[in-house]
Amino acid sequence: MRFDDALAVSEHANHRVISIKGDVTRVLADGLGEPTGLAVSGRDLFVCDRANGRLLKIVANGVPVSPPTVVARGLEAPEGIAVVADGFAVVEAERGRVVLVGKDGSITPLADTGPGSPAASAAQPPSMVFNGIAAGPDGALYATGEHTRALYRIAR
Repeated sequence: MRFDDALAVSEHANHRVISIKGDVTRVLADGLGEPTGLAVSGRDLFVCDRANGRLLKIVANGVPVSPPTVVARGLEAPEGIAVVADGFAVVEAERGRVVLVGKDGSITPLADTGPGSPAASAAQPPSMVFNGIAAGPDGALYATGEHTRALYRIAR
């Protein structure tokens, strides 16, 4: 994902998020459970920690936050994330639903998309297929359905 004139990457197996600009690699957050989806809001960077069920702010105003700030906890295998006007839309992969994480950390169900699949072996990440989400300019959300192989439009 594009962030601060670089490319931000969640390295699931290395438990960290990095940025890459040219030949320079910079660690933005380390020691995370299973970093998955990333979202940018201005010069702030957020990541879902799938293993620990949390949404974290890892960069504030361009500066890595140590330790990361917990925005929400109690999510079930969060993967995809999108910034929306009233917080964040997050895909809970194991439960198969999209939730709104409010700016106060509250969690409100928005839609069911069907659960993701378990890993076929210990060598694979817990979710074999990333369950993503995006926000459209009209406020609608677009989430993937792993088992249905569908793209869902969630009007808000």
